[in-house]
Amino acid sequence: LINGVQTQKKELTYILRAKHPGALTIPAITATGSGSSYSTKAFQLNITQMKAQSYQGSKAPRANRRPPNNNLRQITRNNVRKPEADIFARFSIDNTKPYQNQQILLKLKVFHKGNLRSLDVPPLELDDFIKRKDDKAKEYQQDYKGERYLVYELDFVLFPIKSGRLNIASHNIAAIALQENAYPKNMNAFAFMNPFVSEKKLKLATNSLSINVRSLPAGAPEGFNGYVGDLVVNNEISSSSINAGDAVSIKSKIYGNGNLKTLVLDRVKESQQYSIFKDKESISEEINNSALYYEAISKTAVIPKKQTGKISVDLLPLINFNPKTGKYEKHGEENFEINILGGSMGSRDSNGDTNARKSLQDNLVKSNEILAISKEQVVDYQPIKIKEFSLLFILAFLNAFALLVFVFNKVRNLQPERVETRKDFKEIKDKIKKAISLVDISKALREMVTRYEIEDQELKEQVSEFFKESDFSNYAMPGAETKDIEYFREKALSILKELKKERKGSLSNAG
Repeated sequence: LINGVQTQKKELTYILRAKHPGALTIPAITATGSGSSYSTKAFQLNITQMKAQSYQGSKAPRANRRPPNNNLRQITRNNVRKPEADIFARFSIDNTKPYQNQQILLKLKVFHKGNLRSLDVPPLELDDFIKRKDDKAKEYQQDYKGERYLVYELDFVLFPIKSGRLNIASHNIAAIALQENAYPKNMNAFAFMNPFVSEKKLKLATNSLSINVRSLPAGAPEGFNGYVGDLVVNNEISSSSINAGDAVSIKSKIYGNGNLKTLVLDRVKESQQYSIFKDKESISEEINNSALYYEAISKTAVIPKKQTGKISVDLLPLINFNPKTGKYEKHGEENFEINILGGSMGSRDSNGDTNARKSLQDNLVKSNEILAISKEQVVDYQPIKIKEFSLLFILAFLNAFALLVFVFNKVRNLQPERVETRKDFKEIKDKIKKAISLVDISKALREMVTRYEIEDQELKEQVSEFFKESDFSNYAMPGAETKDIEYFREKALSILKELKKERKGSLSNAG
């Protein structure tokens, strides 16, 4: 989205493997969108005969002396490339000598030639690490040992919890791959649609890794709890001058890429000069370039116990070990001086509370006692004498009210169309809220639009635009569905609300 202009790109990648040498023409490919057709240019490739490769320590394999055969049905199974040679899995890590508690990045890459149909990755067994999986998989192309592969990558953030030599064992991954066949086999529905391709179950074994985790150096300062990594702390204070009895808020913003659980965020040093009221931290995390970063915001309220004068509020430092410098560092250690201006809160009693605060507490107690009944009121209770005429009048009024309620419910139940309409809208609304995919949201809204004809032209255009936009996102950009599902959910609920208003107005006019 640049200067208000949105552009979109969809890229399809095909990996081709020539079956014989000679001239090969890649024909023009036509794509259709928004009622228009677009074509690529055809181009030619010159396929040469594969030469025999030499292998050190062994004889070179004999070159295939048979002339190329263009007839697919005469290809033998030995000439068909098996998926085992095209699909494999590898572990890689960005740091093989980290410090204890330092963040390291583990990548699981599955290499394939475009013939990978499905993948089942079990949870990694890493007992010596705190692990965090990135929910967003990556797909790209990469050269490996002179060949071009498609890569499916899963990233994991690891924190080694102990020092020494740690091992990441080999893991098995279940996969289903497509393989070429010389002739159709196992004639099922899949083979009928793809006669020369079949599915094959594979078990991919990753490599194992060995990591030498270094111990932290001696000389850690007091207050260090094992945090290793980058750390930045910014402190803010709401005001440096307050009235007696008022609170001042101190906020700390903490950024880094270490293990947040090793930080103690209660940072205001206790003192007889003030009271501390800690608020709950707010923590947000993101994974950027496969690395995990966080932002923690710590808020603390400080109420001085002095009536006038100045107090000093000290913030304790957060200590980290920086693996880049190999040193321990202190962050966020700061002193705030607060000036108390006095005010109308009154003097403090021996318990440190102001008279005004004590008066406020008394008022709260009295407010709570409004709903209470004292013991004297219960003992002295006398029943109210009601005359017979008054009693008959009350009974008549209650009967009339009950009859009115009965008639109202009867009239409402005599309008089945209104009741049915309410049920329909509630049912569709629940479907949209519970939908887990964009297809389900569009299906639910389309069901309601089909059921009730839309009269308002503007609403018709909104519905048409919604289906056009959702269909494009679902089919033309399948990767965007998860990202945009909440956007489409809110839009569908808004349209449903307008449709309900229109339907309600139509029923009222008909009545």
